[in-house]
Amino acid sequence: MRLLHDASVKVLDIVYLKFEEIYSKLCMVATGENYCTKDGRQSLSVLTSDLMLLAVSVIGAASYIVNKATSDMVTD
Repeated sequence: MRLLHDASVKVLDIVYLKFEEIYSKLCMVATGENYCTKDGRQSLSVLTSDLMLLAVSVIGAASYIVNKATSDMVTD
């Protein structure tokens, strides 16, 4: 558990430092545009404020980093 916690903290640090870049890429993927427009950002505002989604994503990524073989148990 300690390894998963440490990895989660590091992934969360990366997300915090790269927040704008991550959500800009998410916006571009979701809208299919080469850049993120104001309308695209407004439609993704729900995702940027969804802390439960962020938590699940961070824990899922950390579990994959720690042990790729058993990460399916966390995501299922």
